[in-house]
Amino acid sequence: MQYKAHTQTTAATCTQAAYCGDCKSSYGEKNTNNHVGTPTTTYVKTSETQHTPKTTYSDCEHTVYGDPSAHTQTTAATCTESAYCGDCKKSYGDALSHATVTHSAKAPTCTSGGWYAYTTCSRCTYSTYRARPALGHSLEQHSAQAPTCTAVGWEAYETCTRCSYSTYREITALGHATVTHSAQAPTCTAIGWEAYDTCSRCDWTTYREITALGHDIVAHAAKAPTCTAIGWEAYETCSRCDLTTYKELAALGHSYRAGTTAPTCTRAGYTTHTCTRCRASYRDGAVAALGHWYGEWTPNADGTSTAECRRGCGRARTVDCASVGRLLGAGDAALEVTLCPVCGETGDGAPLALVEALAEALTEELPAGEVVVRMGALAGGETLMSVAFEHGGVLTQPTGQVRITLPAALLEGYTLSLLGEDGTETELLYEVTQADGEETLASFVVDYTDALSPVRVIRLVPVE
Repeated sequence: MQYKAHTQTTAATCTQAAYCGDCKSSYGEKNTNNHVGTPTTTYVKTSETQHTPKTTYSDCEHTVYGDPSAHTQTTAATCTESAYCGDCKKSYGDALSHATVTHSAKAPTCTSGGWYAYTTCSRCTYSTYRARPALGHSLEQHSAQAPTCTAVGWEAYETCTRCSYSTYREITALGHATVTHSAQAPTCTAIGWEAYDTCSRCDWTTYREITALGHDIVAHAAKAPTCTAIGWEAYETCSRCDLTTYKELAALGHSYRAGTTAPTCTRAGYTTHTCTRCRASYRDGAVAALGHWYGEWTPNADGTSTAECRRGCGRARTVDCASVGRLLGAGDAALEVTLCPVCGETGDGAPLALVEALAEALTEELPAGEVVVRMGALAGGETLMSVAFEHGGVLTQPTGQVRITLPAALLEGYTLSLLGEDGTETELLYEVTQADGEETLASFVVDYTDALSPVRVIRLVPVE
């Protein structure tokens, strides 16, 4: 078998064999003459005139000594260089190294530089000195402050945060701008003060307060109110000011009690209000005099009739009879009858009796006075009824249609016939009504529209 030769990648040294890059291993023997590392040659003094060179390799630590020889010192050794031999034109021996002196650091300031800690040599100019530049000011801005009366001010300025640098310029205090104030005397409730000074720019003052005097009390007795005048409770006032504890009591007002005076026939009525406390009084609620209310009129022998007042005033009145004529029948057999609808007197001496009746206006309004309905049989056998209105014995004129209501028993067995002024007769219908538990009534309507006479005369015709 034929083997391939090694490919030398690393040559053999005094510490290791050669290295093959192909097989990745060392091969052969070490080379004791091939030292590794950086050689350093120094001279070892063997006598005053001889020096032996000594070479040391940094990696293998192998030392090789040369042949001794004598040097002629031309330049003495320094801190950084060996002595120099003028004969061999080489340095020999060791440098002295520095005789170091240590120096502390100095910090720079705003305006001056400093340095880092460093060393120097006492034999040479060796130094590790490194300068540090001045920092410059670290400025801080300050606003201006106006001076006051008592305190200085300053302009806007700058200071340094690291040193005492400042552009501060002070402005002198202004002093007070004095204003004089008059004195004020105290009152009962308000303080006073002496004359004093103030400053128009600040709160400086020489003000001295004078205590309020307090009230000088005067007592007043109470007074009770009346119906029309106010009163007051007991109260106090001050002799120096308008202080008062006065509390008014309102007038009581009248406490009226009412008494009624009824009207009479000739005198009005009224209500009298009298105060129960002071007896003051006034009247109101006037009611007109009632006037006389005459009862049934009684005929007299002289063509008059008389009636007394129903209100008990003792007044009696006599009036002329209001005679009304009507024809009964027609032609030569016609009979003229006369009657007074107020007192019921007839021409043949048989009076008509007053009957109870009610009147209701269906159109227009009822006239003044009261309805008067009379009924009775004449001497000749005819039964007549008169319907009229009278006031104080005098007939009043109705208008429009009027409903007359009276007891139905009065008309039982009869039909009604209205007698005209010209002797004509017209049937007059009536109706009978009865409410539960009440009297049976009959009613008919008489029409006074466009009538000239205030009286209606009705003949009652017996039913065959």
